[in-house]
Amino acid sequence: MKVFISHSHKDMWIAQQIAGSLKAEGIDYFFDDSDMKLGDAIDARVKDAIKTSTHFIVLMTPGAWDSKWVPAEIAMADLIDLKIIPLVHYVDKNKIFELLINRTRYDLNSFGRVLNMLKSEMNPEVAQQNDFEPEPRETTKEKDKFLNAPSVGSAVRLPTRPPSEAIRASENIGWVPGMNPYLGKAGEVLEIDEDNSAKLDVDGGKYWYAFEWLESVN
Repeated sequence: MKVFISHSHKDMWIAQQIAGSLKAEGIDYFFDDSDMKLGDAIDARVKDAIKTSTHFIVLMTPGAWDSKWVPAEIAMADLIDLKIIPLVHYVDKNKIFELLINRTRYDLNSFGRVLNMLKSEMNPEVAQQNDFEPEPRETTKEKDKFLNAPSVGSAVRLPTRPPSEAIRASENIGWVPGMNPYLGKAGEVLEIDEDNSAKLDVDGGKYWYAFEWLESVN
């Protein structure tokens, strides 16, 4: 397995974090850390890396939308039928590249789910064994925690202070600094996923939040 990370130079830091997570799991990867200028040709290293990859992660951000190289890399990956995994961050639905519209897209804050998927594909025998293992029995307290889970369209309020540490780390659900401006504010639930987290719109800021952090607004 080899993962190509396609990104705008404006998103270099994010790409580095993704690369670090892949490296920690023993997953081979490539991302270009050079700053190509308008008029340059795609580096031969980049072309070769795409051709030798099995998976293609693309950071779909405002920077990517303005980039000449990201759509070109997506087109190359699509041409050779790589598994393309879009990670969406702060971009409107009308600014998603056409080749990504009909693909399953993931919010950047849910990268942990993508990482787990890649790990399962890298070790299918282990994943298959886990499929037959009984699920751990939930305690009453664990079940009750999500009995009042929010629904799409409902209004919820965020905590007034950020959590002291990440929760449910195995699912990569944690608080990020970009959420801080919305502390104590109410927002609308846009999406719900199977990880017991909700995507909210709070004053135009859209992030995934764990159910544990949310309070209903009457």
